[in-house]
Amino acid sequence: LRIFYLGSIETIYGHQSCRKVFNALASSLKISGVTVLIIGPELGHLAKAVSSIANVVLDMILKDGTLLLYGSKPFTGLFAVDAGELKGCPNARLVPLV
Repeated sequence: LRIFYLGSIETIYGHQSCRKVFNALASSLKISGVTVLIIGPELGHLAKAVSSIANVVLDMILKDGTLLLYGSKPFTGLFAVDAGELKGCPNARLVPLV
């Protein structure tokens, strides 16, 4: 499992180099394991490129103080993320919204 936040990659390498790093990541994604790429709203210019090669795309939005999660590829219903603690450990629960 590999997890990357593309915002930090762009900060370190710059906008132009970020595309090169992304292309290198894209080719390695086809070869091995599960990779999670996190893209913030400030990197909308990369979102289309990433979503075109992804098997699953999950979107998170903050609406009226509630964190919402839904799948745009494949399409899923809308879920509220309920964060709390369970026996002293952080716990997140997805609550379906109908």
